[in-house]
Amino acid sequence: MNKGFVIANDTDMKRAHMLTHQARRLNSPSLLVINNDARFLPNLRVDADKKNMKFDRILCDVPCSGDGTFRKNLGLWRNFHNHMGHANHPL
Repeated sequence: MNKGFVIANDTDMKRAHMLTHQARRLNSPSLLVINNDARFLPNLRVDADKKNMKFDRILCDVPCSGDGTFRKNLGLWRNFHNHMGHANHPL
């Protein structure tokens, strides 16, 4: 039995629900789907020593400016300005 596991997090409840639905097909006991703002993930305790769990690897699909959409919808260029993606920097 594997000791490792994957925690999949999505801030969007509908997407987290869909991920749960799709992951059921895997029938894996090593997957946990959660719905949290990743900036404020709760501390996960590993054992009775009450030590916080540490992650070996983290893969992020972070919010983007959406500029890839401009390739598909040329009409968006009329409202474009070069600061559109800057709002995501603090996030």
